[in-house]
Amino acid sequence: MLLTVGALFVLVQQDLDDEIAIRTTPSTVFLRHVTRAQQWVALRYRLVRETLPFLLFANTPLYSLTAIFPRMVVVTHMTRSDGTPLWRVPLTSLRYRDTAWFSTAGTPGFFYRVGWRYLGIVPVPSADETAIVSGLMLPNDLTEMASRLQIPDAWVPQLVQVTSGLMMLSRERRYEEGVMRIKAGLGLRTATSAPSPQEAAGVAS
Repeated sequence: MLLTVGALFVLVQQDLDDEIAIRTTPSTVFLRHVTRAQQWVALRYRLVRETLPFLLFANTPLYSLTAIFPRMVVVTHMTRSDGTPLWRVPLTSLRYRDTAWFSTAGTPGFFYRVGWRYLGIVPVPSADETAIVSGLMLPNDLTEMASRLQIPDAWVPQLVQVTSGLMMLSRERRYEEGVMRIKAGLGLRTATSAPSPQEAAGVAS
């Protein structure tokens, strides 16, 4: 069961000790902060994934990922229509595999990223086909209080912390406390946190 924004609003009010909704209004500001917080939490903990068809065109090496899937941030897996995997390779290693990699046509076997916007295929497809791409997605924008969250209820405590932190930053200018709450919600170690045993061992060595 996924909570609505309205139910989350009550939890944030309790977290901020704001039962009469003086600090958490207007709703447009709250919706904007919840949208951003949900996106950050979803990306940080890899919560929203989708698998979608991806059209490959003959002699086309690069595709604008933001134009095709505007909310896909990270491509994790890719396969051809028959289930054959396309392996991810770093862009910098392609010249060592084939000096003419950008123009060599054949059966796709690898994919690479160029920044955040573009997805490339190697070899360049010699015929049109439909591939399958899986990746991490940004949740949709929340536009009303009745909208349902897209992350599981188990991650609501983290979402409350990040939303409360954003409210503190924007509404009250309580920067230090707001940043600490955001870091806590995203599982980031603060400067005052003690290092883990592994980190301490790494420093000691």
